[in-house]
Amino acid sequence: MSSERRMRPGIRRRVLSGLARGLLAAVCAWNLPLAQAETAPEARRVPAGDPATLKAAFLYNFALYTTWPPPPPSAVTLCSIGHDELGAAFDALANKQIDGKPVHVRRVDNAADARSCHVLFVPDSSSANLPALARGLASQPVLIVSDAGGNLDSSMILIEAEGNRLAFSVNLARVRHAGLDVSSKLLRLARVVR
Repeated sequence: MSSERRMRPGIRRRVLSGLARGLLAAVCAWNLPLAQAETAPEARRVPAGDPATLKAAFLYNFALYTTWPPPPPSAVTLCSIGHDELGAAFDALANKQIDGKPVHVRRVDNAADARSCHVLFVPDSSSANLPALARGLASQPVLIVSDAGGNLDSSMILIEAEGNRLAFSVNLARVRHAGLDVSSKLLRLARVVR
């Protein structure tokens, strides 16, 4: 039985500095109206707009707040597998940098192709393959992010619709098993950490 931790609302309100500003900057970088970028106490959830753009912003920020084992990568490779739900929003990430390193984007077909990725997005349309992908990448430092309805067992980070907003949950045990470290700023904004 896994334990789940939920943060008290008072603590969550005090934590909005790092990731909330990063999400705000990413959303603004895609020229979304400022009214769509939330900085209030519920900043862990971003109002629904174009889902692909918002998910791409989440992926960028997840990479921004993740540390990979040594040696540090010379570039950060973000990958998507299966049906290309993120399209141009995902491609736009190639113009970004993380810690002064260029971001590369790739589409992959299987776990073997994904071994060179730093972040792998598995859309809901590919959720049937998620457990096999997770097994195939179990010993690899690849952050597996999915929006596959409630499947936090195979994902490391799960993006979920919460009403008309997006939120995320983190499977910290899987993240650590892959040799990755995620910032406490990211964890504080997660809906659930287990």
